[in-house]
Amino acid sequence: MPQIRGLSDPDAIAAHRNSILFRMTVPFEDPMYWHDIFSFPVDYMVYSCSSSSTSSPPSLTMLPLCFHGGITDPELDDFFRPYRRQQQRIMFNEEMGILCHGDNGEFNVAHFAHCHRQIQLCLLHHPPPTGIPTGWNLSTLQLPPDTKIDLYSWRTDVVVIPTDRCLCWVDYYQGMLLVDVLADTPDQQRLHSIRLPAQALKSRRIYNDAGDPDPFRCVSVTDDGSIKLVSIFDKDPPSPPDFTIITWTLVDIKKGSWRKDVDTIMGADEFFGLYSAT
Repeated sequence: MPQIRGLSDPDAIAAHRNSILFRMTVPFEDPMYWHDIFSFPVDYMVYSCSSSSTSSPPSLTMLPLCFHGGITDPELDDFFRPYRRQQQRIMFNEEMGILCHGDNGEFNVAHFAHCHRQIQLCLLHHPPPTGIPTGWNLSTLQLPPDTKIDLYSWRTDVVVIPTDRCLCWVDYYQGMLLVDVLADTPDQQRLHSIRLPAQALKSRRIYNDAGDPDPFRCVSVTDDGSIKLVSIFDKDPPSPPDFTIITWTLVDIKKGSWRKDVDTIMGADEFFGLYSAT
């Protein structure tokens, strides 16, 4: 196959344990339409290597196609093989997560999307080798009536894994939405929302290009399973540089309680002093 200008390499968009979720754009079968890159189909694959408890060889699993919410045009679609990207569900990289469970290559891949006060969860369960593969399932989740999360301005910055059953979608300037993706039925996939600490809610998001990491916020899960929020508060005017780094720990995931890590608060002078001390 000749080289196609503008066709990007596969992207690693999520990972958990020993598995990585990749997104790849593939060309049409007919070379006459290879110029239409923005309509090229999208495939998702999961690469898994053996864990310490098994000796199985690495594997690459092609995920089933997802057409939930895609746009079809029978007359136009007939010209493109195997299908146009527009027929597939739109799934942005930052809205997808993977959760591995068990020791036999079992995992779930999920996509989160929202519209008004409804949240759509598109979920794929990949069973162990002895199981029966299934396709994508689409369910609608409702925000709890007492939540203060504003879906109209929601933007997913990162997906983290706080427990062995949940995926957590994070907006660095609002909070977190957690879903049990291993629930037996969609009715059991209850949505749990957690707002950020009050001090962190006072800052507004600065502009940055789509896909670029936020320069002032980060949420991650530590080795002991704790969720940490790190925030840089920049003081105006910015000259001379003056900022404060504050970290919070989520101490109660059910109540959504945060604790400020007062021992780790650091100002600009102390931060730059770390460099001069080395």
